[in-house]
Amino acid sequence: MERFFISFYLAVKKYFLTFVPNKKFATKQNLNIMEQKQADQLLMINSSKLAPEFVETIRTRLVDLEYTQAAILFSNLKDPTTALILSVVVGTLGIDRFYIGDIGMGVGKLLVGIIVGTISCGTLFWVWWLIDIFLISNATRKKNSEALLQSLSMVSY
Repeated sequence: MERFFISFYLAVKKYFLTFVPNKKFATKQNLNIMEQKQADQLLMINSSKLAPEFVETIRTRLVDLEYTQAAILFSNLKDPTTALILSVVVGTLGIDRFYIGDIGMGVGKLLVGIIVGTISCGTLFWVWWLIDIFLISNATRKKNSEALLQSLSMVSY
């Protein structure tokens, strides 16, 4: 829902900024489109939250946005360290997967934890939790990159 409002705000802002007051079509300078250095700076600051294979695609799409728009999009990224801490502490309940937006895996872990954990000692349950501790950071980066690319495609000019 939050992404919808951000996209709506950016679309309305784009509509009103396409023409400058003297009725000329807006140029890159009038819209304050960010330069390559600013895009690289945003990517460097948030590189720990993105998957390396998506960085070049994100870089090419960032240059078409205003800096403030891009900063808003980057503020929605989840931190892989937070996901790892959640995975270690309450990962058996799937809360780490809910945090990164992977609802299906979160529900799966929760159900396996409840059903298998109550029926037996739950070896599968503990193995899944242990493996997921090692996978959650990369899953967070991938989810962040996919969400950012989706948002960039919705707000790009």
